Amino acid sequence: MSKLILVMLLTMVSTVVAAPNGGCAQDEFGRRFCAPTESGTAVNTPDGVVCAPGHCTTDNLGDLKCSGETGGGIAKDESGRVVCLGGCISPTKEFCLRPR
Repeated sequence: MSKLILVMLLTMVSTVVAAPNGGCAQDEFGRRFCAPTESGTAVNTPDGVVCAPGHCTTDNLGDLKCSGETGGGIAKDESGRVVCLGGCISPTKEFCLRPR
């Protein structure tokens, strides 16, 4: 029962850090980087663009946490802890692709 509720929450989540242009973001030099899938996330951070296969949000400490599943949802539980479909990962530069 609790897994069903979690899945329902993750599909309705609205606290996603969304990339405004189809899972892509530009760095400070104007270079464009994209998430590994259309349903992934690319975010420009002070350390450069980072990407993940799923959706992302910030945790209580301000760190980005993302779903490790392609297009996977994320939510915060009642204590503010980030919960991710497919498990939580940190986005990395290695997940990013450079469009041609």
